[in-house]
Amino acid sequence: MNPSIALAIRGLTISLQGGPALVRGLNLHIGQGESLGLAGESGSGKSLTALAIMGLLDPNRFEVSGQMEWTHPVTAETMSLLDASPKAWQTLRGRALAMIFQEPLTALNPVMRCGAQLEECFSLYYPMWSREQRRTGMEKALHEVQLEDTARILQAYPHELSGGQRQRLMIAMALSGNPSMLIADEPTTALDTEVQASLVALLGQLRRDRGLTLLFISHDLPLMSNLVDRWALMHQGDLLETGPVHALSNAKEYPQMASLLAARPDPNRLPFRSTVEDRHGLLKVTDLSWTLPNGRTVVDNIALDLEAGGSLGIVGASGSGKSSLARMIAGLTPPTQGQVFLNGQPLWEQSRFIGNLETRLAIQMVFQDPYSSLNPVHDVEQMLGTALQRKFPSLSPKERRERAYHWIAKVGLEPTRAASRRPASFSGGQRQRLVLARALCLHPQILICDESVAALDGTVQAQILELLLGLQQDLQFGMIFITHDLSVAGTLCHRLMVMDRGQTVEIASAQEVLQRPRHPYTQRLIQSIPRVQISQAS
Repeated sequence: MNPSIALAIRGLTISLQGGPALVRGLNLHIGQGESLGLAGESGSGKSLTALAIMGLLDPNRFEVSGQMEWTHPVTAETMSLLDASPKAWQTLRGRALAMIFQEPLTALNPVMRCGAQLEECFSLYYPMWSREQRRTGMEKALHEVQLEDTARILQAYPHELSGGQRQRLMIAMALSGNPSMLIADEPTTALDTEVQASLVALLGQLRRDRGLTLLFISHDLPLMSNLVDRWALMHQGDLLETGPVHALSNAKEYPQMASLLAARPDPNRLPFRSTVEDRHGLLKVTDLSWTLPNGRTVVDNIALDLEAGGSLGIVGASGSGKSSLARMIAGLTPPTQGQVFLNGQPLWEQSRFIGNLETRLAIQMVFQDPYSSLNPVHDVEQMLGTALQRKFPSLSPKERRERAYHWIAKVGLEPTRAASRRPASFSGGQRQRLVLARALCLHPQILICDESVAALDGTVQAQILELLLGLQQDLQFGMIFITHDLSVAGTLCHRLMVMDRGQTVEIASAQEVLQRPRHPYTQRLIQSIPRVQISQAS
């Protein structure tokens, strides 16, 4: 193999044991020190390819064939990754090849402090180091990924960090073994545009400083274009197109990529929704606040209204209080101050939720991390059946199954193939659709979506947004849509509320916020939206 090639993949095929091929005959290469962007719709085989490179596919579930060779950047020694023994992988994984996973909250141990998890890495890669040397190495690693408050980070549990901080911690852990190649699988999913931009800049800086070879997997094509040298596009297990990043917008030469780019909402051509015709009040929030025991106010005097059939988009940076506000509305976190009214009835009394079961089921929340929201031992039919039985106890098993199949199909999955599978066998985007199906099958009055399309590619995002619009028109539920993506919020929502540091800085119609933003923070968010201009074929 050419020593300037870091990784060469030839004829890679990944199949389920006794089942269909999920990746077919993939041919791909990455040069030493190069950055390659791997794009494609949810379920196209991107993450499966990354897991195969890392030797992490379960041999009892998957059959892998073809050739995959890695070349050492210094010795130019070539090794077949598909033929590597478990002992060889102990040397390769982490030291030569490292990976950042899509969902850091799932990848990190929730009951271990972040410092203990990072120290495990240094103990594994540098067993002769003293505790003081490990501490120095850990602090240096955190500084390298621009986490300055090292004492607090090392003492914190993963849930006490923001999404951007968790992702930076994952990068520090991945780089602790000084690998020559880094695979980043959707590392910016569900982060606001400013944090996304800072993480992409960080990866670019680390790549230059360390001479890293980078495989960057993402459905966010404009964001990816700011980091990679070349891109490759996959669809349903096949490689469709590949080209240099400067030709990403060439619609004539690369029509498939141009089509995927065009599916993304564009803030300059959004079809803004008109005002709600039925002004029937559904939800009212007054002076809502949440203060931590240490005195820090996370949500500060928020007031909002939501009509039946109306939709409110809540936008803001990571840590601005969006999700905390949603949890108080959903009855999951008791407010320190203020009240939530559903159909005129209060939901809280002295920090105690006073709604009944019907109220609980009337407000459904779709969380940011789909994998942690699903029971890993339940298949899809059982998962939806349990929810349906809670809401409609008189349904027979046959009727529950029919409704479960109906909602699986509604979110764009094949019922006969999906119903008997467990969450681990789905891609991140597919899992998010399953969580949507579970919430919508209960016919809620209010649907709260917390970054519910962040893990989906542009085409599937458009499908889910269209699905939500149609279902809302039919069922007239109110919707609160939390997102870092102003373009998505502008497509789906009648009104937008921008939050910063727990407070509302702007609330108005989506058209007014995006086209005539008044607050400097809103203006900064809009300016940070990554864009790629598509040159149309003449």
